[in-house]
Amino acid sequence: MALFTLPLLVAVIPCVLCTTDLAKAPPLVDERIKEALLGTSVRNEVTAPEVRPAVDDHKYDNPRTLVVLDPIEMKDSFTRFFKQMEAAGHRLAYRKVRDSDVDKEMFRHGERAFNNVVLFLRAPFPSSDALRSLFGQLLSFMDDGGNLLIATGASVQGNSDGSGDDTAAVASSAQWKELRTFANELGMDLDRRGWVLRDHFAFHGSDEGQHSMITSDKILRSTPVVDDKALGGPVAYRGVGHWLSPSNSLTFSILRASPTTYSAPASVEEDAGYRGDKQENTFLVSAMQAHNSARAVFSGSLDMFSDEFFLLSNVSNSQFCGQLAAWTCHQTGVLRSINLRHHKYDEESAPYMYRIMDNITFSIDIQEIKQGKWVAYMGDDVQVEFVMLDPYLRLFLDNKASSGTFTTNFKAPDHWGVFKFVIDHRRQGYTFLHIEEQAPLRNFKHDDYARFIWCAFPYYGSVFSTIAAVVGFSFIFLSSA
Repeated sequence: MALFTLPLLVAVIPCVLCTTDLAKAPPLVDERIKEALLGTSVRNEVTAPEVRPAVDDHKYDNPRTLVVLDPIEMKDSFTRFFKQMEAAGHRLAYRKVRDSDVDKEMFRHGERAFNNVVLFLRAPFPSSDALRSLFGQLLSFMDDGGNLLIATGASVQGNSDGSGDDTAAVASSAQWKELRTFANELGMDLDRRGWVLRDHFAFHGSDEGQHSMITSDKILRSTPVVDDKALGGPVAYRGVGHWLSPSNSLTFSILRASPTTYSAPASVEEDAGYRGDKQENTFLVSAMQAHNSARAVFSGSLDMFSDEFFLLSNVSNSQFCGQLAAWTCHQTGVLRSINLRHHKYDEESAPYMYRIMDNITFSIDIQEIKQGKWVAYMGDDVQVEFVMLDPYLRLFLDNKASSGTFTTNFKAPDHWGVFKFVIDHRRQGYTFLHIEEQAPLRNFKHDDYARFIWCAFPYYGSVFSTIAAVVGFSFIFLSSA
């Protein structure tokens, strides 16, 4: 019996005690072998986080802007507006629509030659073929990241004395169709050809005629597009209205008409008994920001940008148009991200791979441009997602002390795989911010598990009780012999 008991003790006791040695066991695969296979270091050391701005810091310092006019002679009617743009750093180049190579100048050697295009059109328009070619090139320009500012005075050209002579030249049906088709591409629906907006309650005092020189203070608020608090009064407007599709999330209104504004044919006298066409939510100036953050602003009033309207009393056309042009050309409302970093909660640097159920800290600095300088972004609704095909976690980031550093702490899910951090920040008036950072999760290694767990203590007790029983039985058996 002694010969049987001794080998049993030799076999059982090391099996129990060896569990304490596993924690000190070397890894199954040498770190140098991992480094050779992966081609990168697997040590828990990383270099300083890379600075990755969402936009080029110097891209909009001195932008090149192409001004397309028709006719070119009306350039002298907008000197104050163009001086504003030059004071903001724009390098302006003037062309007319009827130039045969104006659409070709937007691209040179397959690259955009300008950052922005300003298009001012007044009836009579060029031919419908010339408009179709120009509008097609403008859409390609925007697809490549360029910005557009478009204003038209096709339906109305009031007299400078405010008499409201709305029977000026009107675009042909084919020309107006091309313009409406182009506006539809931007998510906007223009009013009918030859119609003009009128308002007998909200109009400028210098208009003693049919009240087509309307005024409006219905400006989009709480966005970086226009600072309504900096305006000294309403905006004077003379032109056509348009409407937006509520299902298009990329378009929004910047300036809306007053509730008393209506649309009527320019050739119809008010005292002839015509009541006009009243529609809800008539928009005067609207914008569209594409998925590539290219911007397009459309105004149905060309006179709104003119020197005549800039010099009117009790209106703020100069401030409004200046801020509108700055936003259109990415001089305001631009976001960038820098210094993205993530690590375990009790560490300073990111590991080459996280483990499931790790406590992770994620932080990023977000800035916006104001008056030509990058300052802290003050948004309070920035979110980060932890994604593997689908978001496993979606968390709000805390803007610490309003410093522009957005941070959150979370516990990694108990699923291992190739995860990534995703920030997809889309707010009205700001450039879209989309950031992805890979952060794989691994499962537990053999030496990551707890050596002794409470739920297994009955099994541990059974092992030691079996040993004790065998030793006791052997002692009693040998003693009785």
